[in-house]
Amino acid sequence: MAPLRGARTNGTGRGRAAERAGITLDCQPARTPGVDARRLPIFSGWAAAGLASTLVRSGDLDAAEGYVDQVFREGTPTTHYEGRLAEVELAVARQDPEAASLAARALDLAEDGGLLQSAARLRCLLAACAGSGGDGHAGQTPTEAGASDRRVG
Repeated sequence: MAPLRGARTNGTGRGRAAERAGITLDCQPARTPGVDARRLPIFSGWAAAGLASTLVRSGDLDAAEGYVDQVFREGTPTTHYEGRLAEVELAVARQDPEAASLAARALDLAEDGGLLQSAARLRCLLAACAGSGGDGHAGQTPTEAGASDRRVG
């Protein structure tokens, strides 16, 4: 049996027992040469969704659209929840006639996936669409329409 490397006696029975047996435990995270965490789809997808949401709130809708596209191009199914939320925020900000149907679909998927915070935000955005006849947010900014408390999902 190969010894486990890198252990330190940390006051736990496991550490002391391993030390007495001449075994050490490697507590360092594994490093894979050439892997950059920023290039992992889950991280790049979350970052793109967050940037899209931030850009919507700051009014840079064209830039936000590029990041929404990036979530679906590079992200994972998990990050697509946040991508759909950012997509709805963008549609509401643009007063897109499809905003309500996008919000309803994203809400169904978020609820089915158990993303309760995301679902709550989508309900707020859907209500903003309904309050304006389904064609946007009736003159509200995305923050006024409930976009300020975004996260998770």
